[in-house]
Amino acid sequence: MLEAENTRLKDELARVLLPDLDTAQRLEGSGREPQGMDNLINLYDRGFHICNIYFGGVRGGDCLFCAAFMQKGRTVSS
Repeated sequence: MLEAENTRLKDELARVLLPDLDTAQRLEGSGREPQGMDNLINLYDRGFHICNIYFGGVRGGDCLFCAAFMQKGRTVSS
């Protein structure tokens, strides 16, 4: 049962991330590699958790853990 759920989540994430060629082409043309935090924020914007507690799960609304993680990432990278 857990293996099936894990496989389903991996497939869903791959389906969400891989078809986004426009973003990859824009980044490629700018000479800039996508950064890890940019990728995580993109996942969050698409409705997935990025926090270590619920990572990869579908969000039903805002998550305080994800928000804290994004805020921490902004202060470290700035």
